[in-house]
Amino acid sequence: MTQGGPVHATSIYVFYIYEQAFHYFRIGRASAAVMICFGLILALTYAQHRVFRRKVHYTQVG
Repeated sequence: MTQGGPVHATSIYVFYIYEQAFHYFRIGRASAAVMICFGLILALTYAQHRVFRRKVHYTQVG
C-alpha cells in the first residue's frame, strides 16, 4: 500500500522483519529481530498472567 510512507513513518515491526529477511536477505538481522519480538511478547504474556490470574479455592463438603 504505502510501502512505509515517507521515511518509513507507517512501517510496522513485522514488515521490517519481512523486509530484512526476504528483500535484503539479511537473515541474521531478521532472526535477531524475531527473537526480540518473541521476548517482548513472552514478557507481556507473563505480566498479563501475573496481573489477571484468579485464585480458586475448593472446599470439601461433607
